[in-house]
Amino acid sequence: KNFMKYRILSIVLIYLICICIIKSTLAENVEKPEFSFGVIADVQYCDCDDAYEENKYFRSSLKKLTECVQDFNSKDLAFVIQLGDFIEQDLSSFDDLLPIYQQLKMPKYHVLGNHDFSVTGEEKKKVLKKLGLKKGYYDFTYQSWRFIVLNGTDISLYATSRDSDKFKKAEVIFQDLKEGGFPSTLAVNGALSKKQIAWMKDTLDKASNSGEKVILFCHHPIFPQSEFNLWNNTELINIFESYDCVVAYMNGHNHLGSYETKNGIHYLTFQGMLLTPDKNTYSIIEVYKEHLKVVGYGRVPSRVLHIKQVNLLNK
Repeated sequence: KNFMKYRILSIVLIYLICICIIKSTLAENVEKPEFSFGVIADVQYCDCDDAYEENKYFRSSLKKLTECVQDFNSKDLAFVIQLGDFIEQDLSSFDDLLPIYQQLKMPKYHVLGNHDFSVTGEEKKKVLKKLGLKKGYYDFTYQSWRFIVLNGTDISLYATSRDSDKFKKAEVIFQDLKEGGFPSTLAVNGALSKKQIAWMKDTLDKASNSGEKVILFCHHPIFPQSEFNLWNNTELINIFESYDCVVAYMNGHNHLGSYETKNGIHYLTFQGMLLTPDKNTYSIIEVYKEHLKVVGYGRVPSRVLHIKQVNLLNK
């Protein structure tokens, strides 16, 4: 009896050891991301009464941003980027948000949105300085990736004074689109200037020649077709599709969010943080060799974005 008892115990012990070895081996073989970064869209804070009919809860964004920053700081992130419309209105709203955003322990970046210019005429010139930006568009690199930040407010009806050349160009473009029956005709949209597009193409050339993969950030979407898109969205799509290095275009502006892929490029619109009274909304993007994994929090759905094979040849 004792022999059988010890034999059974030995078998059980061997079984448990095998299970532990298998679990340990599987854990070691689980693919880990090369790096991860955080994304926030449309915080859109102001000390204003909520617009319930539009599901806009302005004051609650202060608490949600605080919780988001605390969560990001608990993780190993390469950087964090907010995709524009940091405020709803009033230049002083930046003073409430920026001390919270500055608590992030990793590099942090800003994208310009239309509501960021919902300030008085003279204060429009102070917005970039408030955000610590020298220009509205720029790029940065991390490992074998290049990240390009575009300024969709460049040519617009709200970011500059009415007597500026850019405002006058925006009036012409806006009127032509309306008369042409195009859906992307909201006055809160905008366009990239020829100067910015030339810079963008030079930057894409640099990335392509260096074997880098590229993600572009902007406040405004460009695909699929919608009333929220940049006015020159078709031009940008055609440019992106001519570069093998372009993996994804990420934006805010449309608070409901969306996702589509076209010719191997992912177009991801992130849900706005302000759209609920208490449920938070933000994302972490895990970067792998062959795919991106969107880890959504709150209203953002998680999904996997596969990188088109041609990009892998450049690494």
